[in-house]
Amino acid sequence: MRFSVCIPCYNAQRYISVCIDSILSQTHEDYEIIIVDDGSTDNSRVICEQYALVNENVRVFHQSNQGLVTTRSVLISYANGEYCVFVDADDYLSKDALEILNQTINKYDKPDCIMFGLERVRDGKRIEVSTETKTQVISDRLKLYRKVLSSDSNNSICRKCLKTEILRKYDESLHIDIHIGEDLLRSLSVYKYSDRVVFIRDVLYSYVMNEESMVHSVTPKNFQPSYLLYMNVSEFLTSEGVDDYRCTLAIRTLYAQKLVRDVLQIARFQCTHQEQIRSLETVVANSNGILSQPIMEEALGRRKTIYMALQKKNYLSALRKAQIENRITEISTKIRGLIK
Repeated sequence: MRFSVCIPCYNAQRYISVCIDSILSQTHEDYEIIIVDDGSTDNSRVICEQYALVNENVRVFHQSNQGLVTTRSVLISYANGEYCVFVDADDYLSKDALEILNQTINKYDKPDCIMFGLERVRDGKRIEVSTETKTQVISDRLKLYRKVLSSDSNNSICRKCLKTEILRKYDESLHIDIHIGEDLLRSLSVYKYSDRVVFIRDVLYSYVMNEESMVHSVTPKNFQPSYLLYMNVSEFLTSEGVDDYRCTLAIRTLYAQKLVRDVLQIARFQCTHQEQIRSLETVVANSNGILSQPIMEEALGRRKTIYMALQKKNYLSALRKAQIENRITEISTKIRGLIK
């Protein structure tokens, strides 16, 4: 079998049918669909089981809530396909996605990984696209590390078609406590064991931006400061003997971007200013001195002012700037949706 399409599912009854239907309508037919229901409390379980009853290539498994890291590892353990493609339960694939991936596999003699384009969609309209400017093959591991660290958009596991045997080399127990940034750690592990990675321009994946996911991701209860991810990435590169200034600068910059995102998330918390400030103090206290080290400031764009307020420990200013930025983002997203 060529592909195992892996779907981690948690409380996705509003979206899961669109996701599964997009795979069942693929022009390429050599695939299976594996769904792991991660302890859903809505109707997701029933919907998935109904698909399995009438489609012999759909398999559904259920477990108590374990989180995304563990669920993805469980999916990989069930995979029969030579390659795995991951699709979140509220997203979907273009109808020719597997066909294009199969053609790429044949053309480039079974590469270890294929990275493809992703579009962000709101209310059925394309808001943003992340993809390559040209098709390329990279075999040099240092170049791969530099690339994955150069932009958050390069980290997503959902933008990758991966050899199952390589995915099984990832030890998720090392990062079981990481729930923000797990894609980056898994991507680094994939590149560690990859001899050839193909980057293609085709946009094959649709990431659905919905309010439920956005609200769920910014609660004080599930907030996780970015320094945990930074420490894990740094330790990984050290263990690989990578001593490269561009990688170091990229890590710092990536961390700076994530620090700013931490502030943006904290600014959305439904709590008092005092509680928000305490959260910011924790973020800065655990920043390991990164705030005083060189980064690629242009990567922060207009959000640089938030970062500068953090550097000065001016927390009220950082929160105000973050609230303004959140509002600008909301308005801009709505306008782009209306235009497109």
